[in-house]
Amino acid sequence: MIILKIGGSAFSDKRTGKSFVSLVARNVAKELPKGEKVLIVQGAGFIGHSIASKYGLSKLSNNQNHWALLRYGVEQVSNRIAKALIDNGISPFVMSAQQLFEIKNGKVLVKNLGIVKAYMDNGFIPIIHSDAPLDDRHGISVLSGDNMAAILANRLNAGKLVFGTDTDGLISSSGERIGHISKRNLNEVGIIKREGTIDVSGGMKRKLEQAASTKRGTTVYIIDLRRTGELKKALSGKGAGTLIY
Repeated sequence: MIILKIGGSAFSDKRTGKSFVSLVARNVAKELPKGEKVLIVQGAGFIGHSIASKYGLSKLSNNQNHWALLRYGVEQVSNRIAKALIDNGISPFVMSAQQLFEIKNGKVLVKNLGIVKAYMDNGFIPIIHSDAPLDDRHGISVLSGDNMAAILANRLNAGKLVFGTDTDGLISSSGERIGHISKRNLNEVGIIKREGTIDVSGGMKRKLEQAASTKRGTTVYIIDLRRTGELKKALSGKGAGTLIY
């Protein structure tokens, strides 16, 4: 089973808001292996991060209207990705994270996982976007797509977890691509922080933390999802991006 995180940086330019949804969806539709179960987790992208940053949304505020605006914006992206996949012969099914996650005592809990399995068993590819599930301490809280992807990889025993971004894998502080690295050595990696971007969910650092949290036996990839052919190369073991084992 494959879990593909379509990162917000892959389908949108976080500096300008320029959309790459059609390009990314076309790459995904053409390069996912046929006959294998797939689940897609979608990031918030420019629109989600810009709204969250503007209004300081990380936990429930007094202005629920801002939260409604945030969720509306991210859901519109989900629908655009779903339509692009449909146009390319893929059968997505957009689901809400509220159906699957809740936060209690600061811990993310998974519920109703059977729903996800049932849709995959019936030939669909679920799409779940970054969201704000119920939180017993704060009302609601932001739950990043990176976190959801790693949790679902562990719960569903996924063999592969792919983080699709706009960079060619991990880039070290010396400016070189890291072709492969073990999970136990991830804390030794120095990552370049790109200036001028907005990311309230942790960026590449969070991806490394979530990669390290996955079970033994789950192979993690970080690739440039805008670049045609990279997803296929990664899944076939041909050296795209960064392999984390």
